[in-house]
Parts: sequence; structure tokens; C-alpha cells
Amino acid sequence: MDQALSWIPYASYQYDWFLDMFFLRGSLFVMAFISAIFLALVFLNRRVLLEEIRISKRTAIILFLIFILGFWLRNAEYSYGMHSDGYIYAESARFMLAKGLFVKNCAFGNIDDCRLYEQVLYPPGYAFLIVLPSLLFGFSSLYAPIISAILSSATIILLFFIGRALFKSDLAGLYTASIFALFPLDLMFASTGNVRASANFFLALTIFVFLIALKRKKFLVSCLLAASLSLTLYMHQQYVAVLFPFALMLLWEHKKSLRHLKNPAHGIAALLLFLLLSTVFFYWLIFSKYYGGKALISLESFYNKAPRIMHELLLPSQNPYAKIVGFTYLISPIVSFLFLINFILMRKKDLKSVAFVLLIFISFFLTATLYGYCPSGTCPDYVRFIHPLVIPISLLAAFSSWKISERISRKLKLQSEHFLLILLIMLFLTGGFQPKMSLFKDARKEMPKAEALYFRAVELIPNGCTVISPLYLITVSDALPNNKRKAVNLWLIFSSTVPIVDSLLEESDCVYLIEGYFESDLFKEGYNYLKKFDKSFVARVEEKGRSVLIYRIK
Repeated sequence: MDQALSWIPYASYQYDWFLDMFFLRGSLFVMAFISAIFLALVFLNRRVLLEEIRISKRTAIILFLIFILGFWLRNAEYSYGMHSDGYIYAESARFMLAKGLFVKNCAFGNIDDCRLYEQVLYPPGYAFLIVLPSLLFGFSSLYAPIISAILSSATIILLFFIGRALFKSDLAGLYTASIFALFPLDLMFASTGNVRASANFFLALTIFVFLIALKRKKFLVSCLLAASLSLTLYMHQQYVAVLFPFALMLLWEHKKSLRHLKNPAHGIAALLLFLLLSTVFFYWLIFSKYYGGKALISLESFYNKAPRIMHELLLPSQNPYAKIVGFTYLISPIVSFLFLINFILMRKKDLKSVAFVLLIFISFFLTATLYGYCPSGTCPDYVRFIHPLVIPISLLAAFSSWKISERISRKLKLQSEHFLLILLIMLFLTGGFQPKMSLFKDARKEMPKAEALYFRAVELIPNGCTVISPLYLITVSDALPNNKRKAVNLWLIFSSTVPIVDSLLEESDCVYLIEGYFESDLFKEGYNYLKKFDKSFVARVEEKGRSVLIYRIK
């Protein structure tokens, strides 16, 4: 096992006792400990939380109807999403359960015979969520899209309470819930198992608890904030950006917030609790060789991503990336307009609330543009990185909607709820998404269409064979019944891994190659390696202009 782990590409494990003990091998314990602390603090704060979520019967009915609409759109069909991103977290959960290791997946082989563990690029929080139902019902990668869809749906409720708390209006909260419920970018990822849909739930929960902590000024609420914030960071490293607006908001409120405790030691204790719970996360973020602090920031990425993101926000247009998965826009043109007119409608009494949300937007905009490496082109990864922006954009667009509806209802003597209904209809009709007439459908092998071709190709390959493919995760997917195939990750074939690939292929009774739709410079060394083998054509799988080819390697 140690020999296999030493081959993790670009590994943070080389040899680091702390990462080995608490990240690579102990992540399940770490997350269980943090989650237990969080749940205990929720229980201890139950009275405060119940008081904060009390709403009128009329508001509750409207919110329920908005929630049902958003829930249906998010839970109509479950898939892995673009490039099987959602399946990656499920694979991490499977290895966490079966091997006690927090790794991305197996790059060469399968879970029973892994020759190379691939290094994770993310903390273990979301994988832990997938582990929980697996402990009760057995593992299934379907839990990843189900969890992300359910948590994304629950975020609708949380955003209502955040909007209400910030703008002191139930109607403002309903506008926030409505805009988020029909936000194309969130709908695109919510049912795919992509981590940020679930991370947005914890981000919204943390913002809500933060607002309660500012209002209530109680020690146990501050401790709950510390635990909730820690869980958010463990979902994905990008969410560390929320520390910036929180810190500035505390400085803004310093007379009321930093000195409110009768015993200053209480504030220090809450801070220490946060640092204790987040130690493993910050250690990995700073000291991991592969995805440590230096690798997170790229000014070149900012120059390439920022204009594209601003174009998406200011002048929404048909997005080619979105169209692949059945959408037109990432951000609705109506929402973009509402977002832009905030500063016209804002009054002095709204300054603090709007500024706080704007700080959240700026923080995540900077992480989306600086995060990762983007040397040229449009860098389609920016679409995933801007997912956290859905929350501040929804809040700011809701603020504008609320202000406009108040003015219109006074002049036309209409109820504000009428404007809310009109906005919902307009968002539904102009969102650029295609609602599915289904609910809870397992569509892992059917969507997106490009990935569906690879599923069909793998099904043509005899079970138990080794499959070389750019989408190697599909090869070992449990969506294929009794799947015993082994995968070779094409882009991880390079000089230092060739001996491992050789050993796997030599022991395989049959080896197949799938190629065609996904091509990248990442695969150059892999294809050069394959030139030494003879290959014979087996089949072509095609649909609507797309095709992949299957070869048998001799």
C-alpha cells in the first residue's frame, strides 16, 4: 500500500506525518468529529434558531410553492455532469469506505486492484456526505447527485431567511428564494453531484448563522458559526474567500460585535474552536505540494477569466458550454439587469446590507478569476468556479426586485406578491433551461450526451477487460451492473508511470482503447505510449454528429 501511495502524482504525501495521519488516512475521523461538534451546537442553539425561522402562514405557503418548483427542477434527473465531475467525489467516498484512504480515485486499475492512486484536489467534506448514506444502505455513486440536488433545494429556504434578515422584509426573502430557485447556473450543476452545489448550502447556512451571531451576540451562536464555517471550508477550498467579507463586516460592527461579550475570552474561545476544527484544512491548503497556496493564484488566469465572467454577468449570451448540458444561459438576462441596478435603488439605510453582499460577491469573483491556471482562451473551468457567485447575485438581484415591486405596488395599488408571480413566470420562461417531465430519474448513463457515448462504448467492451480512455471514470462506474472492468487514465501516462501501466496491461487478458470526442494536450504522452501497440478497430458509437471509436489493443 505505501508503495502505491508513493506514486500519487504531485502528491502532498511525500512523507508528511500530519497529512498522512489526518488527511490521507484519517479524513473520515476528522469529518465525523467536526460534524458531531456542529450537530451538538445546533442542538444547543435550537431555541435561538427556531425563533429566527418563524414566519407567517401566508409567507410559509408562498415559500413552500417556490421550494417545490426549485426542488422539481433540481431533482428531475440525476447525472454525473460534464466530464463525470460528480462521480469523482463519489469515488473518493468509495475509497474512504473500502480502503480508509482519501484519494481522488484509482488512475490505473479498479478499487480491488489499484496500481496508482490519484491525488485529491479538494478537502474531504463532500466525500464524507456521500459516505453517510453508504454506511446505511451500501455504496452507490448515485448518492452524489442526490445529495447535491437536495442540498441545493434546501439552499432555497436558507436564502429566504438570509434575504429577510439582511433587508428586514419577508418579501425580500421571497424574491431571493425565487431568483435562486430558477438560477440557470445552479440548476446546471445541482443534480450532477458537483461539489459546489452542496458547498453553497453550507455557505448559505454559515451566512445565516453569521447574521444571527451579529444580532444575538451569544457565545454558543458564535461557536455554531465557527463549526458551520469550518464545514464550509471542508466542502471546497474556494470557499475560504468568505473569510474576507466576514472579517470586514466584523470590523464595521466592531463596537457592537467585537466587544459585546461580557467576557472577552468567549470570543477568543469561539475563534480557537474554528482554528481547531479547520487545522487539517489549512494545513493541507498551505503545505500540500500539489494544490498548496502558491498554486492557487495566477494573475494570467485573472486576465483571461475576468473579461469572460464580466461578459457573462453584464451581457448574458448563449453559452456554448451551457448548451452542451441543455441550457442556454449561465445567468438569466433578467437577473443580470436586476443585479446591475442595485446602486440606483439603494438608500443610505440599505448601505450596510448591500455592501456586505457585494463584499461576498467580490471575494468569490476574485477566487473564480485567480483560482487555478488559465494560460489562454476562455478556460471553460471558469463556469464551475463562478458557481458560488449564485448566492450574492441572487441576493442583490432580489434587493432590486423588492425595491421595484414596492414602488410599482404603491403606484398601481397592487399587492407586492403579484410582482413576485410575474418575476417567477419571466424567470421560468427566459432562463434558457429545458424542464424535464420526470422526478428522481437515474440518468447517469444518458446525460450529458457526450458522456453518454462513452457509457455506450464501455458497455460494448467485455466485463473484466482493461479500458484506456480519456473519461476513465466511466469505465469503472457502478452505473454499469456488476462492473469489473479496469481503467487506465490516459492523461496520467508519462515517463514515471509507464512501468505501472505496463504491469497492468501485461496482466490483462483483454485491453481496449476508446478515443474520439475528448481530445486534449493532456493526452499527448498517453497516445505516444500507445503507438508501440498494434490496435484493431472494433466499433463506432455515434449520435447526432458525435462519435467515439473502440479499438482492441494487441
